[in-house]
Amino acid sequence: MPEDEKKVVHWTSGEEADLVVFLLEQRAAGNQAKSGFKPIVWHAVSERLALNHPKEVKKSIECCKSRCQRLKGEYCIVCELCEQSRFGWDEAKQLMTTPHNTWEKYTASHPKAKPFHHKSFPLFDDIASLIDAIVATGAGALHMAGDDEQDEGPLDNIDPVMCGRNGITVGGNDNDGSVSSNTETPAASNKCAHNGGPPPGVK
Repeated sequence: MPEDEKKVVHWTSGEEADLVVFLLEQRAAGNQAKSGFKPIVWHAVSERLALNHPKEVKKSIECCKSRCQRLKGEYCIVCELCEQSRFGWDEAKQLMTTPHNTWEKYTASHPKAKPFHHKSFPLFDDIASLIDAIVATGAGALHMAGDDEQDEGPLDNIDPVMCGRNGITVGGNDNDGSVSSNTETPAASNKCAHNGGPPPGVK
């Protein structure tokens, strides 16, 4: 689809939470193959979101896959921030913390991190669990790519070095929106160096 014909799809925080929780449920139910989630899962995700959020625009299967990848990309960014010595994590607010001048200096060379100066990331723990679960199955690589239904402010072209440090491989597009790793991924607790050291698997 031509770039100017792509639809910008808005997601609420409730829809994002439902997406991640449902994928965790489906993983626990055994609906995940080594190549990623089974096709029936993405159809069920789309239908569940439509049922639980009737006032929102229905999210297509491809849109759900795209949003899942975006959330995993944001997870990569937060993990990278947690490696920085002057960055901390406010558990109550689910928010990164650091002096303003430190943010300015860091985001000058890492512009994709800018939103997290004021944006909370309450799904960190759930996404960590989802990624750890998929890693255990040996699924394919985490991919960041746009779809015909484009999320607002897409996180394509995520730095592969950044995510690689956290045990997540970033590559091109695939058909099932799967993730994998050949090293340990960060756990949900002990996120930042300010809070007791970097997460496991983060050097």
